[in-house]
Amino acid sequence: MTAPHPPIPVRPRPRPVRALGVLNIVFGAILLAYSWLMLGGMAFNGMSPGPTEALEEAVVATAKADHEETLRRLESLERRAEHDEAREVFRAERLRREEAGPGVPPQAQMFLMSGEMRGMMAWTGVGAVLGLGLNLALIASGVGLVQRVEWGRRLGLRTAAVKLPVVVVMQVLWLAWVVPSLSRAVGEPVGDMMAAQGGGMPAGMPNMTQLYAVIYSIWGVVVLLLGSTYPIILLVMLRRPGLKAACEPAERRGRAMLLEAARS
Repeated sequence: MTAPHPPIPVRPRPRPVRALGVLNIVFGAILLAYSWLMLGGMAFNGMSPGPTEALEEAVVATAKADHEETLRRLESLERRAEHDEAREVFRAERLRREEAGPGVPPQAQMFLMSGEMRGMMAWTGVGAVLGLGLNLALIASGVGLVQRVEWGRRLGLRTAAVKLPVVVVMQVLWLAWVVPSLSRAVGEPVGDMMAAQGGGMPAGMPNMTQLYAVIYSIWGVVVLLLGSTYPIILLVMLRRPGLKAACEPAERRGRAMLLEAARS
């Protein structure tokens, strides 16, 4: 009975390891800069004067006063009209405005919009903070992979294992929580402004809120696909035997080869 042949040592593959290391450094640096930009934007918005509760109440009170003044003026014109046709026009306009109620001007709605975007600000803040830690770890693992050390491979695996569910959860929150409020906060003032200027969406087309919801949803799906692809690549590639062997110390690989030769 012949003795079994010893297993053939795994051939190290240093080039893919270094390539992944460079990609980790590049992607990590880009995403780290993006996280800093998001935090900087949030800090700037926090320092900028925003719509306070008193200001919102003042804008609404002014809109209500203008609405009542317009109704009184239309009622006066209706009483003083000399012809029935003119009287009917003023009456129809007065009834239409009574039914519509007081409305904040579109320009003021755009200014007050930031008060309705707290959900997006919270989402952005959480994503930026998580991005700082994860992308620093991604850069560090890239440095380790370029040097072909085992800790770089392990750190890359752990970073990808955390980054993948973070991307999925953040984009699900974007689609389910942020998109409805954001599209409404942006779409309604834009739609009102277009209507005030005599424009608007053609008949049968979605309104501006629905249009923004579609745009933001498509963006969320694209980010989900792009953001989850690279962590999956890392989880698959960094487990391959050739890449694992390339990250092992040369002394360990040499001892393993000597042991296999001695057994044979």
